[in-house]
Amino acid sequence: REMISILLFATGVIVLVASTYDFLYTTISLTGLGPISLRLTRGLWLVARKLTRISEQRAGVSLRSAIGPTILSVLAAFWMALFLMGYVMLYVSGASLQTSSLHEPANLVEIIAFAGSTLSTLGASTVEPTNGWWDILSMVAAINGMVVLTLSVTFVLNILQTTLAARSWAMRYNALMDAADARQSDHTPANITSLGPELCNITVKFTASPLTGYFVPNDSAMSFPKAISHLCNLMEAQDRTQLPRDMKPDDLVELRTGLSVFGRHIRSHRGEGDFASVRAWAYDHSLPA
Repeated sequence: REMISILLFATGVIVLVASTYDFLYTTISLTGLGPISLRLTRGLWLVARKLTRISEQRAGVSLRSAIGPTILSVLAAFWMALFLMGYVMLYVSGASLQTSSLHEPANLVEIIAFAGSTLSTLGASTVEPTNGWWDILSMVAAINGMVVLTLSVTFVLNILQTTLAARSWAMRYNALMDAADARQSDHTPANITSLGPELCNITVKFTASPLTGYFVPNDSAMSFPKAISHLCNLMEAQDRTQLPRDMKPDDLVELRTGLSVFGRHIRSHRGEGDFASVRAWAYDHSLPA
C-alpha cells in the first residue's frame, strides 16, 4: 500500500511538471508550441483535414471555419484534464480529504470534484483537507488554476489577433495581385513592396502563436498560407532576373526577411532552404478550394 501511494504521488508530480512546462512554453515562451501541444494539435489538424474533405465532397458541408476553434478548445480541455489528473493522483496517494459533515475519507468522485473546484478557483466542495499540508496543496492548485485561466485568455486573444492580421495581409496581397492583372502587368515583388513591414510583424506573431495556421477561412482570398506560398514563388523568380529600373534591392529587404525568418521558425524542410520551408508549411496548412 505504501509503495502504491509513493508511485501515485510521484506520477502525479510528473504529470503536473510536464503539463506545467508544456502550458507555459506554449503560452508565454513566444517561440511556439510545447512538445505535448505540438503533437496533439498536429494530430487534430490531420484528422480535421480529412473530415473536412469528406464532409465537403459527400455532404457539401464545409467545416473549415470550425477547425481552428475546435483545435484550440480541445487543447485547452486537454491542459485542464492533465492538471486535474495530476492533482487527483496527489490527493489519492494519501488520506488527504474527508467529508465536511461526517469526517469520513473522501471517495474518488469526491476527490475529483474537490480538485476540479479548487483548480477552477470556485472552492465549492463537500470535502475538506485532513491537515495543513494537504491544505497547502489545495492553495497551490487554486493558484495554478488562476494562472492557467489568466494566461489562457491572453493566449486565445493573441491567436485571434494574429489570425485577423494574417487574413488582412492575405486580402491586401491578393488585391494588389488583382490590380496587376487589371493593368496587364506581370506578378512581381514590385507590386507588393508596401506589405513588407506588415509581413515582418505577422512573422513575429506567428512564431509566438503558431496555432493561427489552423484557422482556415472559407474565402480563399483571406488564406495566408496560399498568399505567402505565392510570394515565395515571386521572390525566387525575381532572384533569377534583374530588378526593374525603378526598384532598389533594399525595397525587397523586409519581404525577404519576413519570409526567411518565418521559414526558419516553422521547423520543416530546413535543408532545402527557408522558402522551401514556407511552401511546405503553406501546403500543410491549406485545404483545396
